[in-house]
Amino acid sequence: MTILIRSIFVLFLALGLAACSSEPTFDATNDQTMEASMQEMTKDMTEEEKMELGQAVMSIAMQVGFSSMGDEEKIAKELKDKLHGKTAKEIIEQANGK
Repeated sequence: MTILIRSIFVLFLALGLAACSSEPTFDATNDQTMEASMQEMTKDMTEEEKMELGQAVMSIAMQVGFSSMGDEEKIAKELKDKLHGKTAKEIIEQANGK
């Protein structure tokens, strides 16, 4: 009985933590996940917030482009590495050097 109660408690704790999880993150696993995660990240944003995020992504892409000397494959990989797993707020902060 105590194992069952303990298991239920752990399950509710896990569900509670999942429900409290913060903002959605960018998933750079493949093209489909990138598109889906960006849609999820921006679905509740105002147009101004979407523009700010878009400008941040462009800024990071330009930084990566300059450091990669125009090598398109390297740019794509580095950009994915820089954005993967980050929230919109983290991407904007990264672009602003914070």
